[in-house]
Amino acid sequence: TAIPTVPAIVAPATALPSIQTPKPVVNDLYEWYIGYASGAEGKSPLVDGVYKTTGKLTDGFIRQIEDVVASFDRGATDPILCAQDVPTRVTVRQVALEGEQANVLVETSFENHSLWVELVQVDGQWKINDIRPNRANLEPDQVVQAFYEWYLGYVGRGEQMRNPLVDKAYRSSVWLTEAFIARVDEIIAGFGTGGYDPFLQA
Repeated sequence: TAIPTVPAIVAPATALPSIQTPKPVVNDLYEWYIGYASGAEGKSPLVDGVYKTTGKLTDGFIRQIEDVVASFDRGATDPILCAQDVPTRVTVRQVALEGEQANVLVETSFENHSLWVELVQVDGQWKINDIRPNRANLEPDQVVQAFYEWYLGYVGRGEQMRNPLVDKAYRSSVWLTEAFIARVDEIIAGFGTGGYDPFLQA
């Protein structure tokens, strides 16, 4: 006799991730972003704040971008492009998946300029949680500039100011070695009622 088949249990469509791979999220974001920034003269997705409405960024990354934008001086680096100018294209070169996190390596049209885009799953969808330059292609002065732009962006301004030393935010910085992080930990631990910022030397 034939063995009866057991009907497969199919979860409702709403329970399945609407995006199965992070690659389209990255492609769609940069295609839209470059198109917007390359459009009418003076149009900026950062200044206009429209990057917040894409649905492709985590709330935490949006707040991080807000802090960077708030600290902008003339000619600051765009935290989504990790550059001052707008490339003509961005191409996905590598996708590394690890559970509910992914790291996507993208290459821009600029010479020797590539980025790591970190994504996490939020409610079954891939969302961008961080963007940082591919340090393998950076000159030393570019690394220094990138660190301080991040650091001052984290500090922010006015009522939104934060202390990266108290918050230990520097410990998760991609720009610092573990040995230097440990050294900063020691300096801060040695503070009494006063102290100084070991990154700003002030």
